[in-house]
Amino acid sequence: MSNQKIQSAMDKYVFFGRKEDAEPIQQYLEELMQFTPEQLVEVYNTTVETGFVGSRQQARRVIALHNAMKRVMGYSPITILDNAVIVLGEKINVNPTEKE
Repeated sequence: MSNQKIQSAMDKYVFFGRKEDAEPIQQYLEELMQFTPEQLVEVYNTTVETGFVGSRQQARRVIALHNAMKRVMGYSPITILDNAVIVLGEKINVNPTEKE
């Protein structure tokens, strides 16, 4: 399997929300809302490099990161499809017009 195929498999996570997910997501969101745009981008880019590893906890944090980026920066490179599939985009810079 090529690295590109492996990476494309690691940039998605199917997340079926449970009642017990709300509190950890809210806690992560409160933490991330204290971050600067630069810090949020750094966290996001690190997540892109790592990819999803199958951890529910990681998925919760990415959902919170998505919401924090939208609130702080006005956009998020993370896509959530049908409230179930979390998709990471490419690495970004703080300035959304510049690609890394």
